[in-house]
Amino acid sequence: MEKFLSAETLILELLLIVTIAAIAVRQFKVPYTVVLVLSLPGYFGGNRELMRLMVFGVVLFTLLVQSTTMQPLLLKLGFSSRPPEHVEYEKKHARVIAARTALNHLEHRHAEGLISPPIWESIRIQLNHQIDTYAAEVREMLDSAPEIEAEELDTVLRDALRVQRSAVLGLYHDGVISDDTLSRLALEIDAAVSAEEADLYKQVFGISLSTEEK
Repeated sequence: MEKFLSAETLILELLLIVTIAAIAVRQFKVPYTVVLVLSLPGYFGGNRELMRLMVFGVVLFTLLVQSTTMQPLLLKLGFSSRPPEHVEYEKKHARVIAARTALNHLEHRHAEGLISPPIWESIRIQLNHQIDTYAAEVREMLDSAPEIEAEELDTVLRDALRVQRSAVLGLYHDGVISDDTLSRLALEIDAAVSAEEADLYKQVFGISLSTEEK
């Protein structure tokens, strides 16, 4: 009976450890190994400390060695996650967005009377000139790398389709459309989302991109 209770207690403790580990991993994004090794009961004796040292040694090695050398190693081997021209485009595009955001923010501050008219006019002219310059660089980049424009167009169209699907679901929940209408519209949108990149534009607008450009 005593052995049975001891085994039962062990099982309950292990279940408790796994439960705590699951909660910690889900809520605080802590690795399972760290949570489990910290939850080891005292009857593991010296082995508990040894296991803790081993786990934290691996974690320390990952943080100090793997995390700092993986990116240079991948670049050295030619496994860059993004082509250089894509990275350059993202940088130029981000500059345009940042400058426009700054302009809108300062315009709002000026409207509130927090920026004097002479200062606002001076900054507005410079920021508009900066935005035009950055936008021209983005346009030039897209003209020289059509695959970047195609990739961005695909991303924008799929994002628009997801927004449309969300809007349709909202109409259904508000009682504006029926089940049948929801099913038909959802099928249309899902068919467009699953389309290949080359056919997506035609699937959404009914005409090919090459036809519109003409």
